[in-house]
Amino acid sequence: MLHIKASTAATQGRTLIIEQTQLKRFGPPRHLHFEQDEWFYPLAGTFLIEVGEDRFELNPGDFLFAPRAVPHVWMHAEEEPGRILIGFEPAGTMELFFRKFAKGGAMPSQEELPALFLEHGMKIVGPPLAVSGHR
Repeated sequence: MLHIKASTAATQGRTLIIEQTQLKRFGPPRHLHFEQDEWFYPLAGTFLIEVGEDRFELNPGDFLFAPRAVPHVWMHAEEEPGRILIGFEPAGTMELFFRKFAKGGAMPSQEELPALFLEHGMKIVGPPLAVSGHR
């Protein structure tokens, strides 16, 4: 589930902040943003995040910055629900990207993802994080 906390319109395109609730172990494929910096702030649960070659385990109250053009990947690492704030600066078309998911109610197919990411200024560069090996 996704809630927009600071919209592109409210920040004149400077920032987008979303709150994402993860009900299971999940995360996007490894990707990079051409123009957006991204940051992560967990509210509940544990999140594994890799930025470049570095791996981090974030818990509520931790903060991590992922600069543009650096590959990164993340996942909620627990069975219990987790919540995380994710910010994008500048907002670019990220809000439109997330609204496409909300409108359809499901993730696009693996075949559709690369084009969708490119359409919104991102490039997929690897698979999602594996669940195995953590707790």
